Amino acid sequence: MGVILEKLRREGFEMSITPPSVVTSKKGGKILEPFEEIQVDTDLCFISNIVENLNHRKGLLLSTDE
Repeated sequence: MGVILEKLRREGFEMSITPPSVVTSKKGGKILEPFEEIQVDTDLCFISNIVENLNHRKGLLLSTDE
């Protein structure tokens, strides 16, 4: 993104850039955030790493097949 912005500035464009933020909305008094749903099929030896990385992104494990 920085490369594109710098190129536009060099070409004479003026812009105002702010840090990214999560797009939220309110419905029924609750704040809603966008989410993505993923399905991961992997060997058992990789499960702990995948779950750990998803937890850093506020991931939620809904179910597992054992």
